[in-house]
Amino acid sequence: MGLGKLIGGAVKVGVAAVAVAGVYTLFKDEIRETKTYKKANEKYDVDTKMEKATATVKNTVVDAAKTVSAMKEKWAPAEDEAVAEDEIILEESEADEREYVSLDTEAAPADPSDIVVE
Repeated sequence: MGLGKLIGGAVKVGVAAVAVAGVYTLFKDEIRETKTYKKANEKYDVDTKMEKATATVKNTVVDAAKTVSAMKEKWAPAEDEAVAEDEIILEESEADEREYVSLDTEAAPADPSDIVVE
């Protein structure tokens, strides 16, 4: 799984949780007055869990944003070096040891009768 998919998935989950928390915040007084909510809150302690989940989502989104900005800084291209993307930079010792092969561009084409098909 790529890092982009992981971050994208985390952002989607975070946005969904924040949307649910937003709806809950807008209508929390009306929701808290219902019998269903009162029963669920007594049985499952919904208020505490909702506050905990909201805090976790906020912290996760902030941490993800910090991670992304740190990655951008780490992988940002160097401004002082004008290096082409496809340019290979070798150390001097490596460049001296490098062997070159000349390509014969004027070689005769292969004779089709030399090709053996089994």
